[in-house]
Amino acid sequence: MPDQKLRKIASHSSSPWSYTARCDKGSACVRRGWRSVPITSSVPVLYWRGGAAQQPCWQPGLFNITTGCTCVNRTAL
Repeated sequence: MPDQKLRKIASHSSSPWSYTARCDKGSACVRRGWRSVPITSSVPVLYWRGGAAQQPCWQPGLFNITTGCTCVNRTAL
């Protein structure tokens, strides 16, 4: 299950699912250890909802249980 893999945060930096994210105090959701997602507009098509900035993510519906960030599709909003 992706949710189980997402629980493995910074300690498993070699995993493509690992990332760090913070949404507290208005900071942006930032992930680490995943290939770059090109941003072609001011708002990425897929981005982490919950942070001050809209950082790209790779799969809609992913939820970071630690920070409350949710990966959403801009075109579906």
